[in-house]
Amino acid sequence: MRLNLFLKHALATLERCVTDKGGHYLFCDTDSLCVIASRTGGWVACPNEPQIKALSWQAVEQIVKRFESLNCYDRTKVPGSILKIGKVNFDGGRQVELFGYAISAKRYVLYRYDAHGNVSILDAKAHGLGYLYPPKDAIEGDPKSDWVLEAWHWVSSPD
Repeated sequence: MRLNLFLKHALATLERCVTDKGGHYLFCDTDSLCVIASRTGGWVACPNEPQIKALSWQAVEQIVKRFESLNCYDRTKVPGSILKIGKVNFDGGRQVELFGYAISAKRYVLYRYDAHGNVSILDAKAHGLGYLYPPKDAIEGDPKSDWVLEAWHWVSSPD
């Protein structure tokens, strides 16, 4: 119970750190916050919103570093901050800009565009969107037959 309480306070503190810098987040869950950020930061257009401020990657790194003192683990085994920037943010060891669409904490998609403008879905969650009774059957071993990815691809495509 104390760990859960700590996580709630840590998440609230993280939210405050982001908003104090004028930033926003796409969604949050019990153990994560998806901060809207880009290489240089600045204003970005969003559907149904005039514009919102994206933090720079450097500003996000500064927030991550602030949480380093809360690391209660053996530093030789768990070095650095208790916050980690997700692997989804990197391609071949290089940080890349992502796009996202969120309905709620466990209903979101993170994606990016390739050099030809095609959507590449990197992380898709669809809790409660039909997993108990899917609208179509998946074909074993064929990721293109996954209706959840198909639905998010439709939502995130620019057309």
